[in-house]
Amino acid sequence: MLDFIDGVKTKFGNERFLVKIKHPDNSPDKPGQVEKFFTNSTEIKYVLREIKKRNAFPRKVTMRASGTRYYFE
Repeated sequence: MLDFIDGVKTKFGNERFLVKIKHPDNSPDKPGQVEKFFTNSTEIKYVLREIKKRNAFPRKVTMRASGTRYYFE
């Protein structure tokens, strides 16, 4: 994870986060590719705020999903 912007307004609602990620260079499907995504996940938003408090960007994380719930490990 490279960075994020908080408080973004989208057509789906206010206070979304725009997250910038980079896939690992050894990723089988997207090696080294940089992407962005919007999230309103309270768990992801909490983790992002904590990483920002600690000035710990960039940060290696694994994103997981359980149904429609997404979270970082």
